[in-house]
Amino acid sequence: MNEKTSSVIQYADLRVLAMLGVLLFFLFLSMGSGMMQSSPVEATPTPEGEMLAPTVTPLPPEYLGNYAQTTGIILATLVIVLIVVGGVLYGLLSNKKQ
Repeated sequence: MNEKTSSVIQYADLRVLAMLGVLLFFLFLSMGSGMMQSSPVEATPTPEGEMLAPTVTPLPPEYLGNYAQTTGIILATLVIVLIVVGGVLYGLLSNKKQ
């Protein structure tokens, strides 16, 4: 094997290990997300009758009780964006070297 073939094999091995690492990371996140369960929230009935004057509407209780899901979605999105940005930068820099 010459040096070029050896470096291609090392690069492919590095990519495979990186992909396995990302898959294991997301597997760990998906397993951990099932552990947090909040209690069910009772729905409040809408008042009927005359029209009420508009007021500032407070956040529903289920929005305040499920902050963990929102945080998990934001973190997963951030990780995906970082992976995409890192891949694009790596591709741009590797094309510049050639």
